[in-house]
Amino acid sequence: MLSSTQFLAVPTASSAMDAETDTAANNAAAVIVDDAAAPPAAAPESSSPSPLPQPPAQQQQQHVVSTGMLYTELWPEYCNPSYRMPPVIEVKVALEQGDYVFPVAVEKADPSAKKYLGGFRNKVNGYLYHHAASQTPVVKKELKDTSTLRTRETQTSELRTLSTQSYREYGTQMERIDVHVDTRHDRVKDVRPYVTAAEVAKHKLLNTIKIQRFWRGYVARCLAHALRRRNHELDARDRRQRERAEEDAKQRAALEIARRANPQHAADFAILYNELDAWRHAELAKIKGSTLTADEKTKAMSDLLASETKALQSIQRLKHAAQRTAHAEKAHHTLELMAQPHRWQLANGTVAQVQTPATMRAKELLELYRALSAPVTPANLDGRLDILLHVKWTVQEFDDALTRDICDLVDREADLLNRGRTLKSMERLRVRLNNLVLQFLDDPTYNPRAADFHGP
Repeated sequence: MLSSTQFLAVPTASSAMDAETDTAANNAAAVIVDDAAAPPAAAPESSSPSPLPQPPAQQQQQHVVSTGMLYTELWPEYCNPSYRMPPVIEVKVALEQGDYVFPVAVEKADPSAKKYLGGFRNKVNGYLYHHAASQTPVVKKELKDTSTLRTRETQTSELRTLSTQSYREYGTQMERIDVHVDTRHDRVKDVRPYVTAAEVAKHKLLNTIKIQRFWRGYVARCLAHALRRRNHELDARDRRQRERAEEDAKQRAALEIARRANPQHAADFAILYNELDAWRHAELAKIKGSTLTADEKTKAMSDLLASETKALQSIQRLKHAAQRTAHAEKAHHTLELMAQPHRWQLANGTVAQVQTPATMRAKELLELYRALSAPVTPANLDGRLDILLHVKWTVQEFDDALTRDICDLVDREADLLNRGRTLKSMERLRVRLNNLVLQFLDDPTYNPRAADFHGP
């Protein structure tokens, strides 16, 4: 039977981290197991009864073994706290010829407690936490002396003569009858040609000249490359300038042609009139300087007058077309300004956009005018009829001569569309309708916003 002293020697969980206690506990557990395997000893005779019933030996053995296995079975092998690494371990290397095993000595840390130089202590469990910065020794880095880093002394080589003594003195031994000298590792060295100082200076001079030749060739090639690149850039710049000048000339020529073919401003018509007058004077000078008879000159003057009259008529037609275009653009721009909201500056400097019933009415009328002025195609006849209907509903709010004329033109165009008349035959009708609608939009009676764009 096991004694109570042997039971107290079993390691517990509270002393698992102590190395000496773990070793003693393992030894005690081993002793307990050995004692349990032996036959039970006879109980001493005693007249007094035992204060506590003793358990059987097998049950005591199982209890002790299970208590000692806290560090062998309950913990994995890689984190068993009771494991102690031996001073020498064997390392096995797998080779093709077979496994090769060699010992490796293990250097263990100092078992003594680390000196406490800083940190804090846990009052609950008594653990010490060391501070890494205070526990790490500070190695002061020696600063390099840079006072003589870039001086004449450091940049100039200094010649010194030093004598050395080898660690072991050697001598030469010639081969004799009674002495055998091993010559297997001997090497034969031949004396190289003797070079004088003048030859060395000449060799340096030739090499210096060669290096200078290479360097001058490199500099010349770099200069030639730079000159070629500069010439290439100049040629490219001149080519770009010529191309730009040609493009500008083409654009100016196209602009001049456009100004003469479709003049829009007074300067354009002035150019046409000046060129026409110059042409007339040139033709008149030709006729007067010719050797024609009086009748032929009269006929030539009559033809010149007819050509001039025809050119003036063409210019006048272009002027009327430009006036119509300018009038339409001006009217459209005025309607856009009417449809814009009011811009009021607040006290904080910001600008607020305010929509009023007048601006909203002007915007609706602008959208209606844009739809009415859009070109008509055979594919959108239904849309044209809807637009005419909206125009009629808009102008019927007022009963006067202008609104009645607009309604009559709308009904006439709708009737012609329903009859299948060609679109070309209704061009003048649409022009009249657009002019009347524009007059309707420009009247403050129907468009209150128009009053802000007309004088008193």
